[in-house]
Amino acid sequence: MVGNRFLVLGSGVTGKSVSEFFLKKGIEFRVSSLSKIDSEFKEKLSAQGISFEEGKHSSDWFEWADYIVLSPSVRKDRLPQGAQSRCISELDLAQEFFPGKVIAITGTNGKTTTVSMLAHVLSNAGMQVMACGNIGLPFISVASRDLDAVVVEVSSFQLFNSSRFRPDLFAVLNITPDHLDWHNGLDEYALSKLSPIKRISSSHQVFLNQDSPLISTYYSGSANWFKGGENENEACVYAMCEAIGIKRELIETAIKTFSPPHHRISFVGRGKGLVFLNDSKATNPASTFWALRRLSIRGVEGKVVLLCGGKGKGLEYSGILNYKDILKGIVGFGQEGPKIVSQLSDIPGWVESDLDHAFNMAVQIAEPGDVVLLSPMCASFDQYTNYKERGEHFEKLVLSFLRS
Repeated sequence: MVGNRFLVLGSGVTGKSVSEFFLKKGIEFRVSSLSKIDSEFKEKLSAQGISFEEGKHSSDWFEWADYIVLSPSVRKDRLPQGAQSRCISELDLAQEFFPGKVIAITGTNGKTTTVSMLAHVLSNAGMQVMACGNIGLPFISVASRDLDAVVVEVSSFQLFNSSRFRPDLFAVLNITPDHLDWHNGLDEYALSKLSPIKRISSSHQVFLNQDSPLISTYYSGSANWFKGGENENEACVYAMCEAIGIKRELIETAIKTFSPPHHRISFVGRGKGLVFLNDSKATNPASTFWALRRLSIRGVEGKVVLLCGGKGKGLEYSGILNYKDILKGIVGFGQEGPKIVSQLSDIPGWVESDLDHAFNMAVQIAEPGDVVLLSPMCASFDQYTNYKERGEHFEKLVLSFLRS
């Protein structure tokens, strides 16, 4: 691809990372963003003589480019007809330049934990490896590094826009409805998740969870079908590592030293008779179902007061009713809070405007022995930059409460 001209659409994390890569490689490019470009990035582009525009995508810029690199939030089918055939994702671009093995993992839930765990095991096995992708570090940011492999977390948005991405090993952990506010229905979402399979040469390189019904609904071909059970993260890691040739004993030893990512059923504190857990990364109902199932299996001493809400994705929440026996109450907040509490009227519910007020209500409801669980079932973008900021806010509220 060296020698071609590239148009980078978007100036967020992905757009900046792609631009940094092009600057280092001396590749000709421009940046076009519908939203405002932050001043620091604009200064950097200007200093390097790179053209940029904000608040629009000019048609002549599309015509100028040989390739158009899309940020994950941009749908290629909403661009001008003549530009769509030249669109590539950041995943497509990064793989063109990365010489090592590409291991990709997707799924509605559990991606970050599984990617982190797999990278940890491979590192313990002596491989030079990094976790990247939707986990927070774009693939393109490590594409020039001297690594044996990357473990890439890939989202449905990225896969929808990908036309070339073909990992050496590819796993789908699960599929449940999500992002239906962006995708045109469940079919498009599920097929986006599974799309790399058609570009992979051998079924031995594909790993699918046989305990996720929607995977087998949309794909019935040959693959390494692993049994996810109650811990699909570990089941997937075992299946992929054993296929690579790592001994089971080494895998077991490495997993014992693995620390799960923050904001995923993370212990925040214990005091005043209560336990506080941060599951801010639960941005869809299925993820919260999983958290409640884990707590049910562990056998919580008291009951759970669930804090949930944020920016909805057009999903249903009624599955929470399966866990009403362990729920003392639900406190909804943000844009989606009223809808959640209304749908779950069989469980005592309260609606608050934001997390501060929701937290105050939760600690009033909770009794000694209970768990206060932040597991929002929604995106954070109505009131926060991302789920991490939301989780950190919750942790500050907890620490302040415990000190008071």
